[in-house]
Amino acid sequence: MARLRKLVVPIGLVLLAAAVWLVYQLVIVPTQSQPIVKADSWDEVKQYQYEMTPGLERAEKLKLTRNYDHVMQIPGTDDTLVLHEVWYSSELVYILYSVDAESSWSGGVKPLLSNVSFRIANEQADSSPGMYTLNWHPGEGIYYKGRLYGRLATNPLMDKDNKILSEVPSITIERLIIQQGNEQQSLKDVTFRLNYSAADERVETFPVDQSYEALDHTIRFDRLEMGPNHLKLYLDADSRLAGEKYYGATVSLRTNEGEVREGNMNTNIDDGEKYIQFQPLNKRPTEMSLEVKSLRYVNPAHLLKFAVEGQYQYNQVVKKSGENYNINTDKKLATVGQTDAYLEELYYDDRGVSFTIEYKTKKMKRPYIKLYADSPSIKLRGMEEQNEQTLQPPNLVQVINDKGEQAEYGQAGSGPGDRFSVFIDIESVKTSKSLDVTVSNLITELVTDWKTDIAIPPGD
Repeated sequence: MARLRKLVVPIGLVLLAAAVWLVYQLVIVPTQSQPIVKADSWDEVKQYQYEMTPGLERAEKLKLTRNYDHVMQIPGTDDTLVLHEVWYSSELVYILYSVDAESSWSGGVKPLLSNVSFRIANEQADSSPGMYTLNWHPGEGIYYKGRLYGRLATNPLMDKDNKILSEVPSITIERLIIQQGNEQQSLKDVTFRLNYSAADERVETFPVDQSYEALDHTIRFDRLEMGPNHLKLYLDADSRLAGEKYYGATVSLRTNEGEVREGNMNTNIDDGEKYIQFQPLNKRPTEMSLEVKSLRYVNPAHLLKFAVEGQYQYNQVVKKSGENYNINTDKKLATVGQTDAYLEELYYDDRGVSFTIEYKTKKMKRPYIKLYADSPSIKLRGMEEQNEQTLQPPNLVQVINDKGEQAEYGQAGSGPGDRFSVFIDIESVKTSKSLDVTVSNLITELVTDWKTDIAIPPGD
């Protein structure tokens, strides 16, 4: 059985900031494990780009992208890098490129993968953001007529006050590196005239004004905002259960153009308003259906408690044998709604002990309440009770030993399935007879089947 199935950095209250999904990578190691698609026409290349870059097709139609087809010779080779297109927006900046591929796919041989990295800058910006890959992974792309097409992304430029520049006359692509196999080459900086203006990114607002109520919970959708790089659904959610606070929702949007956007987000707040953000649309719809699959809340009244042995297990097993081992406890801890919570296993090794919580839910006719497994927060030393109650961090873990001391923690994470795990550091295990674990602020989930339609008037 997996020990810690999905590991993340120790989180604590930083979990609230860990929703930041933009991770910079300045050097990407090439890999042959990602799929490459072979195209038979240029239309197939474009469709692939549109699928991998939601909103690009509509941005092109609205003339918000810039085409350059700038050819750059790769030093020491006969190959070229071509910077084809830039979509600069206030949300993200995409650069579409291609490189010569070694193979023409004869005999089914795939081309040699090339990976590109860069950063952008200009005279107005206070910093130069690096690039990242999002859903278009290193070594992934589409092959057409001897070239492999890829895409990279970065943040829009900001001023010294960390405000996004609303006007960007030009950008310089600098620190441009291409890696082919084990060979890495640096290319010259290149400056493109851009003439970007945030005013061109027109955002339309459509009223929704629909609400849904079930099992002491209410959600009201206020409006939908739609732009070429922007799709947000604003809402308000309430619970009549004492102390319970809205945490997130799983919502699906489907358009009459056949596009589907899934929102599975924890709380986002914009000027005090809650919203769910979706990937932008490639085609402007005239009809849209909204399906609410679940609503999530943090409830301070629900908690789990159990004890873990420390010194004895370490001294008698790990220290003597030098081996790690599992204890499959499968101990029921609590029932909330339709979910039974179990201490599934304890795992001891020379790093400490990890515990795994598993949720087992009985399926019922919707709506119903169940527990939702998410990455735990860690109660750190010095955390003020007032701040804790205000922030109400979800799945808050606290471990106290038999001396009344708070434990040190290692890694924490969630999955697979309805599970989450936390590692207690070896120093706390070796110096404690027992460790009392409390997991408070459990996340409850209202599973629903509510649907409604949103009218979208004709437009561009």
